[in-house]
Amino acid sequence: MKSLILLVMLVSSAATVQDLSGKILNFSENRARSMAVKVMVTRDQLSALTVCHRSFTDLKRSHTLFSMTTPTDTSAFKTEYDISSPTQFKVRVRGTVAGYTNVNYSPNKWHSICSTWDSSTGVVQLWVDGQALTRKYTKELPITGRPIVVLGQNPSKHGDAFVSTDFFVGMMSDVNMWDFVLTPCEIQRYMKDLSYSPGNVINWRNLDSLITGRVFIENKQICRPEEL
Repeated sequence: MKSLILLVMLVSSAATVQDLSGKILNFSENRARSMAVKVMVTRDQLSALTVCHRSFTDLKRSHTLFSMTTPTDTSAFKTEYDISSPTQFKVRVRGTVAGYTNVNYSPNKWHSICSTWDSSTGVVQLWVDGQALTRKYTKELPITGRPIVVLGQNPSKHGDAFVSTDFFVGMMSDVNMWDFVLTPCEIQRYMKDLSYSPGNVINWRNLDSLITGRVFIENKQICRPEEL
């Protein structure tokens, strides 16, 4: 099979809007905490949300997949894997942690992960590879202030000053965010990579982002039946 790979490395530049349909982000460097993808969000308040993404890694240490900060809150919303904790998968909402145990997050495999939260109830829920996990209570207060989303890093300041040990190495794709809680059927459609409505806050098909460090944009590695 002919491999058509697009490699784009942006060390430091202005944010650009790109259609990443059929593409992945390859976080490639094992010792670079400067690797990050900052995604621009044009919202001043979020009362509910759904965040979905796919990731592939062989890391055997803690790492952050998705992080959203505001000028007053560095843990506005995060999805992270913490190998040192009994609750290895964590969703943080405004500093409150919803922890999950016994999550099948095996290495060297694509995983589809969705997190939902509604400030009217404070309920958060994690979905992994089509499996809905326990609904848990967090904060009922909306997220206020213009957010910055960072993929693959754990900021200790608003969208910056990354924690040196928590960066992600691997591949990520299909990052979408909605300002409401998706229905279970809508989440399953995303998980199975069927037709679904893209995020109205973050849209992988129209991603406004700034890439720093050795993060490459590549084509998905797909072998079509007619090519075998």
